[in-house]
Amino acid sequence: MPFREKIDKEVIRIVEELNDAGYETFIVGGAVRDLLIGRNPKDYDVASSATPEQIKSLFRRRVRIIGRRFRLVHYYAGRNIIEISTFRKTPDKKTQESDRRGAMQHEENTYGSSTEDAWRRDLTVNAIFYDPLKDEIIDFTGMGVKDIEQRLVRTVGDPDIRFAEDPVRILRALKLVGQYSFSLEKNTGHSLIKNISLIKNSSLSRLSLELEKILKSPYSAGIFEAFYKHGFMCYFLPELAERGAESFEAKLMLELLKEWNLRISQGKYRPSLSIAVSLVCLPFMLRELCIDDSEKNDLISFDSEKKNGNMILALLRPHHFPKKLIAASRTILHLQPFLLKREKSSRIIRHKRYLHARELFSIVNAVLWKNPALEEKWPPQ
Repeated sequence: MPFREKIDKEVIRIVEELNDAGYETFIVGGAVRDLLIGRNPKDYDVASSATPEQIKSLFRRRVRIIGRRFRLVHYYAGRNIIEISTFRKTPDKKTQESDRRGAMQHEENTYGSSTEDAWRRDLTVNAIFYDPLKDEIIDFTGMGVKDIEQRLVRTVGDPDIRFAEDPVRILRALKLVGQYSFSLEKNTGHSLIKNISLIKNSSLSRLSLELEKILKSPYSAGIFEAFYKHGFMCYFLPELAERGAESFEAKLMLELLKEWNLRISQGKYRPSLSIAVSLVCLPFMLRELCIDDSEKNDLISFDSEKKNGNMILALLRPHHFPKKLIAASRTILHLQPFLLKREKSSRIIRHKRYLHARELFSIVNAVLWKNPALEEKWPPQ
């Protein structure tokens, strides 16, 4: 099946220039997986035999070398960043060690061949390479394409070792389950449950970045459902997990996220992180801040904005987000009762957070009240 016409031309040009310079180069990871599933890739990763310094020398000002433990290159194509990594291999056991928390650590900048690079990757469906110059899929492990066809998530190699090397792979495996409605391969599933608590050893900054990616994706509802189903939510967002997956709050959050995901997929809304944070937190704040909860389907009025912000921080614990983001989400939530209970106000419409607040209000209305009249007095722009 020809995929080349679906690939961003700038990505193809990068592969061509690296190949012309004598470096074996492929498109790798999620973009190849999406192509095989039938989705158009939005992000691209490139892997090459060229070292970061050689890539820098070839592309000069268009790239920047980043990272220490795992050095790679960011290629700047306008507003987009294309990640270029160097083929790596699994290091010798002598270079591996456990850190003070028990997580396995090893030298990440041990360069190798394309075959070795595929075998050191986390999941088989992420270890498939694509050569856009030959329009050829290369499945070095021999399992990636088959697992996509069977909709399975399987680690490359021993799952216990893979999850111990990097517990964030547990999160990424469950993201695929939720994002594509995949199932965990039997041994991978058993190992994931056995090792799930290892995620506590992972860097909080990495986990917070993963949460941000999930919230901005059009698949957040499915991913959170997978987290609840496999017992991961109590480690990832313990405050949201405390009431249980069958609670009113959790069910409402997932329904709101599904409506949000649908509107993003249809191109109606942009993936705003402040709206996503508001959507996640709103169900868990309704009953805590209620003034009158006599009607089940009535949006409860909120207390002060400061209290809203403190509750958002508590619900997202232990993750950290910029103060500006929390402030924006806090205001979006604070405006909800004004949109629900008050007459049309030019002061509200002129508010700098009005459009985001109205988008949230529209989503809540679509899930809870299903009453078009509630939105008619508030213009969408």
